[in-house]
Amino acid sequence: MAKAFRSDPITINDRVVARRTFQGGGHSDVIGHVMALEPLTIRPQMVGGYPSVLPEVVIPAEELYIVKKLSPRTVRNSDIRHVEVASAKSYPGHTDQWTSNGQWLMRAGDGTTLRTNSAIPLGPSAGFEPAPLAELTTFYSSRNLPCLLLVPERIGNSALKIPHAHVDVEKIVMTRDLAELEDIQPYLDEKLEVDIAASPTPEWLELSDHADTDLAVPSLVDAPLAFFTTPLGAVLRATITESENGTKWLGIACVKVSESARRQRLAARLVAAAMAWGQAAGAEKAYLQVSVGNDAAVALYEKLGMLEHHRHRYLKVIPGNL
Repeated sequence: MAKAFRSDPITINDRVVARRTFQGGGHSDVIGHVMALEPLTIRPQMVGGYPSVLPEVVIPAEELYIVKKLSPRTVRNSDIRHVEVASAKSYPGHTDQWTSNGQWLMRAGDGTTLRTNSAIPLGPSAGFEPAPLAELTTFYSSRNLPCLLLVPERIGNSALKIPHAHVDVEKIVMTRDLAELEDIQPYLDEKLEVDIAASPTPEWLELSDHADTDLAVPSLVDAPLAFFTTPLGAVLRATITESENGTKWLGIACVKVSESARRQRLAARLVAAAMAWGQAAGAEKAYLQVSVGNDAAVALYEKLGMLEHHRHRYLKVIPGNL
């Protein structure tokens, strides 16, 4: 079974943990940021996972036992849950139902989009209790849907123990604080015509990949919802929902730029406009999701102050293994 999270290659500046074995016996772990790959050179981190100015540690190839990529900063399980709770409120199905143990939220929608047709472990004990597979499979089979699980790393570990197949690629969940937005001012183009509507306009539907899905149905979301469109050829969907700790989150999704309108920084300009809208509407933080391997999008969002928070991915339960 393929590795679920962080299987992408390690690169310069990644935060990693490396286990070093010694010829005379014993081992030690080094946690920090990669400064060079050959030989592996790591600068130990500061508390919280941030870069430091400590002396670099060079690990010869013959002493390197294993190296594992980590999130760019230290993130608590509760922090992951906060983002995923807010995100789940942005993507409800036509039917939402909690499992009897109160740990998994089951969503069933149009059967098209993964976000509105998957179960997600949002209860505080979901990562420690066996996934209630019989209940999950019954819920989806009764609706003629495959049993899909949206599994965030760490808080969804119990689901990784069941026979499954990966669906789609691993997703990077990126976040940022919205208290100060001076850094995105260069992207807030006042001359850019942007239509912001509470319902998807014909132009948004024409450009979006989600025109015939639950993501284009505003009545499903019990929260502020906005559909951004620029006549130049770019769209975006934004919501504001709360996590269980009361934080208001701006959720940015469905970002698409038409092929004829690329190389005009439209995605950056539209995301910046959404951040400004969210801040004005009371959102305190923002999140979005991007596929592993889409390095251009990751770099763009980093320029807008977004930083990797955690990862999640979709799994399909293999029938007959309950």
